[in-house]
Amino acid sequence: MNTCGAVGIHYKRRGGCTRPGDGDVSDDLVNRAFDPEGPDRLWVMDVTEHRTGTGKVYLAVVVDAWSRMVVGWSIADHMRAELVADAVQMAVWRRALVIKVNPDAPQLVIRKLALAEGKILYLSVPHLRTEKCFIELDPQRLGTRVRFATTLAGACRYGRAVAPREMRPIDLVVCGSVAASRDGARVGKGGGYGDLEYGVRHDPPPVRRDKPRALARWRGCPRARRSPPPGRRPAR
Repeated sequence: MNTCGAVGIHYKRRGGCTRPGDGDVSDDLVNRAFDPEGPDRLWVMDVTEHRTGTGKVYLAVVVDAWSRMVVGWSIADHMRAELVADAVQMAVWRRALVIKVNPDAPQLVIRKLALAEGKILYLSVPHLRTEKCFIELDPQRLGTRVRFATTLAGACRYGRAVAPREMRPIDLVVCGSVAASRDGARVGKGGGYGDLEYGVRHDPPPVRRDKPRALARWRGCPRARRSPPPGRRPAR
C-alpha cells in the first residue's frame, strides 16, 4: 500500500457499543484463569462492529484460549443472541471429531456433512436389539464407500458393529425431536430409544460429560411452552 500510495479509510473514533447499565454483569466463571491445560477446555469470544459502504455488520468470534485459534465465527447485520449462538454452534461442530447421531431421515444431511469432513459417526441399531448395538462409520475405513453409508441400510452394510465399551469418546450428540421446549427439553411421540441410547453410552461412559448435546430441528419446528411431566407425552 505504501508503494502505490494507497491508504485506508479512517473514521472519527466514536464511543463503543457497550454502555454502563446495559444488561446484567455475568459472573467470572474461570476466576481469571485463562491458561487451560489443553485444547477446548476454555473458549473466549467477542463481538466487534464494522462499518461498510452499505451499513454496519457485526462479527462474533470464538477463540480457543489454549491454542489461540479461531474455532468459530458468525457475521450478521444485527447484534442479537443469534449472532453469538451461530458462532458457538460452528465452534462446537468444527471441534467435534466423534459424533453420535440419529439414523433417522431428518438427520441425513448432518450425517453426509460429518462424513465429508472426516468425522467418525456412531449410529444406533434399531431398538438396540443386539449386543453390538451401535454402528461405527469411519471415513478412513470406508474409503469410496462412504457415500453409501449415510443411510441406515448403508450403515448396517458397510459400517462396523460395536458394543458400547468399544466406542470412542464422543464429542457431540445430535438428536431429533418433534418439538422442543424453551428450556431445551425434547418432546415427541417416540418410544424413548434416544434416551435409552444415551443411558447405554454412560454405562460404561464413553460420552464426555463436559461435551455438548445438540438438537437438530428446522426453523419452523414447534416449541412447547414448558416440558411435560415425566412419563407423559404432550397432547397432539
